[in-house]
Amino acid sequence: MPAPSPTLLAVRRKWTRVVRANPDRRPLTELFANREDRAAAREVAAIANDALAGPWPPIPRQSGAAVRLAPFRALGQPSRFSDGAYGMLYAALDTETAIAETVFHSERHLRATAEGPIEFSMRSYVGKVAKPLEDLRGAAFEHLRQEAVETWPVCQAFGRERRSAGAWGLLYSSARRPGGECIGIFRPDAVSVPDLGALYRYCWNGATIHRVLTISEVRDFSPAYRAA
Repeated sequence: MPAPSPTLLAVRRKWTRVVRANPDRRPLTELFANREDRAAAREVAAIANDALAGPWPPIPRQSGAAVRLAPFRALGQPSRFSDGAYGMLYAALDTETAIAETVFHSERHLRATAEGPIEFSMRSYVGKVAKPLEDLRGAAFEHLRQEAVETWPVCQAFGRERRSAGAWGLLYSSARRPGGECIGIFRPDAVSVPDLGALYRYCWNGATIHRVLTISEVRDFSPAYRAA
């Protein structure tokens, strides 16, 4: 028996998205020592960027705008409600759930790459839900929020159908933090441009992310600062 249609709900709440913070990371195209190799890599990257751009406008030079639009350009990356054919923005309705979700996905990646102990920075952004979302928190949709990643194909088929039907996005219970709630957004206009939030430090010991630190103050000791 098919699940009932989701109820539209005006979610008048803030959302938090936590993303990797790498302000000093060099683009892959700049890691080649040979000038000709760098030029060729830039040309390939430009072709790929054009192919992935889709219908979205250029991302403005504003960090919050980039955080809102970038997920919709991330094609080929399967997630709970997308098989990778389209991008989605995922966020949580509270900070602790946002951290729990990103800890889970970061651990998956670090285990897959057999990464040794490291620390890395994560930055949070806080915005508002601007459009009604489809509510999946009821018992009828329990199968769409299971912990196991192996259940994602069922969720992805559901997400594809709801996106084709014109849904702005989904509201669902977190699989990573009991009591937490998440949103999966199909279209950028469903959420506001977010503001910058807190900075965190995730500590990976080679097996798990065993500690998450909140960075309350950052002192600038860059060469430009010292020369001032």
